[in-house]
Amino acid sequence: MKILRILRNILFIIGVILLAFDFLLVLPEYYACKNAYEGEEATTIWGYTIDCIGDTAEFTLVFFQFIGCWLIGIFIAAMILHIIYKKHKNKA
Repeated sequence: MKILRILRNILFIIGVILLAFDFLLVLPEYYACKNAYEGEEATTIWGYTIDCIGDTAEFTLVFFQFIGCWLIGIFIAAMILHIIYKKHKNKA
């Protein structure tokens, strides 16, 4: 019973860290390169410039989607563990 609560909390913390990483680093680079031309430099909302060569633009899109899939999976697993924990808690 206690292990479910600990596992749920660990998954939630990992999900929040990935969400912060996604919103603070990956998403600004993705949107900066989204509207830039090939080989052009773009400025993110944080003020640093990045080169939008083909690899960078494609890599940020794939990385953005990959982190999004992991986030969805982690939060769904945390919700399922929360529901299981609440059902066991109500029975006891």
